[in-house]
Parts: sequence; C-alpha cells; structure tokens
Amino acid sequence: MRSGIRPPRLSTPAAFELDTPRHLPKSAAPSPEFAKECAEMAKAVNRVQVILECTSCRKSGTPGVSRYVTTKNKRNTTGRIELKKYCKHERMHTVHRETK
Repeated sequence: MRSGIRPPRLSTPAAFELDTPRHLPKSAAPSPEFAKECAEMAKAVNRVQVILECTSCRKSGTPGVSRYVTTKNKRNTTGRIELKKYCKHERMHTVHRETK
C-alpha cells in the first residue's frame, strides 16, 4: 500500500451545470422564452381567493360575523365550499360557507 498518494479529485465540469445532457449541443438547451412559458404554466391561475362566513352568526343576527379568507381551485371545486371553522362570536366550531 502506497501511503501519501491519493487519486486526483474530480471536479465537476461546467457542462454538467447546464440543463442539457452532455451529448446534446448547446443549441438544444431550452430557450429563455420556453423557460418563461413553463413558469407561467406552473402558476396558480385556477386558484381564487374566497371568503368563508359563519352561517350561524348570520342566522342569529348578532352584530359580529366571523369571516375567514382562503383559496380554492375553481377547476376542481366548482361549487361553494363549506368548512367547519372556529367562530369567536359563537365560541365554538361552526359551519362557514363561501360568500359571493
């Protein structure tokens, strides 16, 4: 065994830092326009903000109404959503329904 002799450290060449495989020419790399289009496709275009309002507070006519703001996917959830959330005016979990 040879002591003191180590194999050379392999450094990563700049070609590995590109998005394209090494066997493809640089012209096959994705253009900046294509990358921008892909980023736009991944954005949350179908997500909208909705307001959830306590149904029991509205029925009782108390001065305060509990409201929450959340998002929903309008493509998957076309109807109005109903969730049980905490109402600080009623001091309990009640059904909150989406408003217009």
